[in-house]
Amino acid sequence: MRSRPSRRRGSGTDGPQSRPANAPRSSVPSPQRRRRTDVRSRRSRDTIGRRAPGRPLHWRQSSLQRSIRVTFPLAVLSIVLSVVALLVLIVRLRIHPYIAMTSVAVVLGLAFGLPLIDGEFGVLAVVDGVLGPSLAHILPLVGLGCIIGEIISRSGGGELLARVLLEKVGTQRGVLAVVLAGLLVGSTIFFDTAVILLAPVVLSISRRAGRPAAFFAVPMAIAVLAVHAILPPHPGAVAVASALGVDYGLLAVLGLATMLPGAAVGILWASRRLARIDARGGLPIPVEDPPAERTVAQPDTRAVSTLAGGSTALATAPATATRLLPRLLVVLTLPVLLILLATLTALVAPQSTPLGDVLRFLGTPVVALMITTVVAYVLLLPRSARGTGGLTEVGRVGLRPVGEIVLSTGGGVAFGGVIAASGIGGQLVERLQEAHLPLVVFGFVLAAVLRATLGTTTAAVTTVATLLATTVDTTAVDPTHIALLAVAVSAGGVCLSQVNDAGFWVLSRYFSIPERTMLSTWTVGVTVMGVVCATLTTVLWYLLPGTPA
Repeated sequence: MRSRPSRRRGSGTDGPQSRPANAPRSSVPSPQRRRRTDVRSRRSRDTIGRRAPGRPLHWRQSSLQRSIRVTFPLAVLSIVLSVVALLVLIVRLRIHPYIAMTSVAVVLGLAFGLPLIDGEFGVLAVVDGVLGPSLAHILPLVGLGCIIGEIISRSGGGELLARVLLEKVGTQRGVLAVVLAGLLVGSTIFFDTAVILLAPVVLSISRRAGRPAAFFAVPMAIAVLAVHAILPPHPGAVAVASALGVDYGLLAVLGLATMLPGAAVGILWASRRLARIDARGGLPIPVEDPPAERTVAQPDTRAVSTLAGGSTALATAPATATRLLPRLLVVLTLPVLLILLATLTALVAPQSTPLGDVLRFLGTPVVALMITTVVAYVLLLPRSARGTGGLTEVGRVGLRPVGEIVLSTGGGVAFGGVIAASGIGGQLVERLQEAHLPLVVFGFVLAAVLRATLGTTTAAVTTVATLLATTVDTTAVDPTHIALLAVAVSAGGVCLSQVNDAGFWVLSRYFSIPERTMLSTWTVGVTVMGVVCATLTTVLWYLLPGTPA
């Protein structure tokens, strides 16, 4: 029997030949380089949230876009028709938003040429890919926020804070009270979290003032969105500042100087429009849950009072109010402080340290709200108000509206995800570049169009900032004008919030605002805010000394 000739790895006809010292380097990667490349590739993700094993990120995106078989004009027409179809289904035919938006998203994906069934690029895979990660982020925040809201409601803290705010500013200035609260809380907390955290206060002020919740919820949300778009540590503002090399302080000063006047005009528009709608009887005043009489002990006197309503709000006598108000302020500011501390830690000490990692962990929104939930339960609810089920019972009652909120939000995410997967964003960039608009106007218009198309402020402003960073020589423009360019991009990112925006449905479902009212107040209000901010930014662009591009 002949012995099989042994082969050394890397030699012979089956392996790469040994390379002389002066020979050119082979284009074939070594096994070690291949392993490193595969590891990096496995860590990458494509735009629809699925892993791309063994393939770099750009390969997945280009392959998905190659599967889109539709011209740019037809894609724009398809998107416009899909939005019209959504409005008809939701507003006119009263179909549930999740069913309407998911169905339209599937039809739109088929119109774009996506296959019906495909494990990688099928329309169902795209919807599933964007829906899963988004709901995984939204669901815990909404759930914990609702539990905190139930605790505040049971303690009577919402009513107490509403009474204090109305005593300070007057009943006629209740909108001013919630706007100030929105600016403070929204400065460091993400939009949806801030809206849910302030919901008990808004509903309490609405009941005490005898006005519909929309009167206070929409202005509050506009104020939250204003600081969400322009102030670090919010992701959109950080992405714009990082991409363009803008100083955070300069961005905050110029952003607030232009965005706050825009917010004031947008709030004024929304308030007047809401007044006209309410005059026709189109807005309900919030009430307690369906009547279910409960007996609760009044903390000060131990007297027993019978309250109507599904929630066991405690009577707040003066002595109780004196103790409750500081505790309530601790609960409302605790998540803000935790998130702010984590952000400052990341900025001051970006390197990983044991203490820094702990602070960043505690400042994660989900962790911060979880800690706040426990603190609120301990500080705000006496034993007499906790019931026999404890925090489990409070959570069960508080989580009742979560399904409606999350499903409606998920429908908007699915619709926006299909549009994003079409690759139309890149085509929009090319078309607007051909228009040769002034740089500050180009940044605003492109961000507004992408915001309306993709349904998310962060994605829109990040895309535009990345494009501008690669096409504009920022060294040839002074820092002030670069900061103004960043403000213009952020202003475009707040415009045209509509049915494909998750925040649209959080606001609509949590405060029971009809879709038609949302479109005529919220959508128009935030667009007015963005346009006013962009106008002021453009004026400063040409008035301030420097080198406008």
